[in-house]
Amino acid sequence: MIKGGDPTAPRPPIPYTPPSAAGANTLTKSPDMSASVQKPIDRVVDVAASGIRQVSPLLPLLGTGQCERLVSSALERGLLYAAATPMSIFGSLGIAKAGFIVLWSSIDSKWFPGPSLLRNAGFIPSGIGTLLVHVDDDNRHLYVAEDKLRRILSKKHIESVDVNFLSKDLLLWNIRLIGATLLLSGFGFLPYVFPIVRFLPDQPFYMRWLYPTLRIVGCDIVAITIQFIFQLRILEETYSRIRFMATDAYLKDHGKSIPSLFDPNENSKTVLKQLRRHSRSKTGSDDRLPACTLDGLGKISSFKLPRFSNLCDEQCPLQDPQGDPISSAEKGVTKPLLPVPAEPSITHAIATRFLLLAFQIILLFGLILAVVGYIGCFSVVQTSPSEDTRGVLVWLVCEALLAVLRILVWAANPKWDDAKSPIALEKVATTTGNKENEKKTSSYGIGWMLSSVTADDVHALIVGINEFGKASAFPVLHECVSDAKGVASYLKDTLLVPRDQITTLYNSEATKERITQALRDLSQKTSVAPDAPIIIYLASHTGVRHIEGTDKKEMYLVPHCGAEKDARISYDSIVDMIGHIAENKTDNIVSANYTQASKS
Repeated sequence: MIKGGDPTAPRPPIPYTPPSAAGANTLTKSPDMSASVQKPIDRVVDVAASGIRQVSPLLPLLGTGQCERLVSSALERGLLYAAATPMSIFGSLGIAKAGFIVLWSSIDSKWFPGPSLLRNAGFIPSGIGTLLVHVDDDNRHLYVAEDKLRRILSKKHIESVDVNFLSKDLLLWNIRLIGATLLLSGFGFLPYVFPIVRFLPDQPFYMRWLYPTLRIVGCDIVAITIQFIFQLRILEETYSRIRFMATDAYLKDHGKSIPSLFDPNENSKTVLKQLRRHSRSKTGSDDRLPACTLDGLGKISSFKLPRFSNLCDEQCPLQDPQGDPISSAEKGVTKPLLPVPAEPSITHAIATRFLLLAFQIILLFGLILAVVGYIGCFSVVQTSPSEDTRGVLVWLVCEALLAVLRILVWAANPKWDDAKSPIALEKVATTTGNKENEKKTSSYGIGWMLSSVTADDVHALIVGINEFGKASAFPVLHECVSDAKGVASYLKDTLLVPRDQITTLYNSEATKERITQALRDLSQKTSVAPDAPIIIYLASHTGVRHIEGTDKKEMYLVPHCGAEKDARISYDSIVDMIGHIAENKTDNIVSANYTQASKS
């Protein structure tokens, strides 16, 4: 039963309330449409800020892979690729991951084969790190860097190596690396200025600036130390391979017995260590090694191996089991039959073991700082009050702008930030002529990725035609042969390209058959290595003629005609033959055509 009042009963009058402050407020709120619109906007901003605050630890995962690749590629592509990575917290974990991989792979011992364990764990190095992994699955096999270098130097006879750790180019690059890293990483403090000044003005230092400082300093240390470790390890492994190749060639050229431990498919540094122990062991006289092959082992130091086998013991004495040189009376040699230049003193010698250990400790310290600072930075972001969204939004916008600025720095890629070649080869050729033992030299560098080619890899076809035969209607030229000979002379005498890799055809030699056969040979020669440069120089008449039955024209090269009246080589066929060379051998082809145009 529902109880209620009498509907017919009179209702009490509603008292009239004059406009007051409360009433005025009520009356002014209702018609104000901006308030009803602003509330949803504020709600969206609050939700967005809350979401950013919650996922802020995940946002820096953006750019992780990019930073990991580029911080490992500074020696290959330029120092700014490493220097700019600490600018934004976005990608910081990529720096830490790259540092972890470099640290792990740099530890390679019998008990901890870092590169092999790293591969088995599923980590793939990038940049320069790809050179410091083993070629095969065997833990003790040579590095990729050694394999690439021995291919480059396979045709070289190494006599001496000069080591210069105080190279101006190397020091300047590293100084620029440190300066650019410190300068660019300083921008990483900007996103935290507003939240700290606005919301944490009275908090202690560790609540304000400690964690951003740890992240930036840690990332700086990691980015810089990675480059130092790469430089040291590349120089160490390449030096060991060069020393191995020089010693192996010396022992073979001088008829010395080669120890069984001298395996070219093993890590060179390991083999040289074993050779050092072997030389100190008590072995028979047949196993004694010349002292010049043992000087400086265990260090990166300059060395020189004499060229001739009939040397006096002062130049290259044998080594007894205890490491003392054997006298000339024991050797039975009294004097050299040919003069040998004196061995230069060691310019720079460095034991890399302790230096590498120091860099590894510094890298580990930087990794700890970077990770602790990375985690702590979000405590700064999340301390901003939930009702005030400005702190979170300002932080996000600043970090995003720094990430964009970092991309622009990478995209600029100026030439001054490129690292110079770590290996400079000086090829010496001795010629016999009016002057005895006349020497010519040619110098060129091998880059940090060890992908450079040398003059010994160059192949060339040089054609020069001034005279075209009595049957030819083409006029005589006057400069083609001399220009072609100039190109050939530059390759032979300046670059010291092996003469058997340069084919020259002049005047009557440059027939249609011989030119086309020389082009075909370039696509079939086993001596043409992948990516080896090929130079094709053609100096003759060029003609244009109509193709019979069509309205089309074709260009052709005029060879020496001999008894033929119409010996011509169309440029379409020349292009096809060059295409076959590119498919079968290399597309590193330079083609030059110096001609005088003719019509027919």
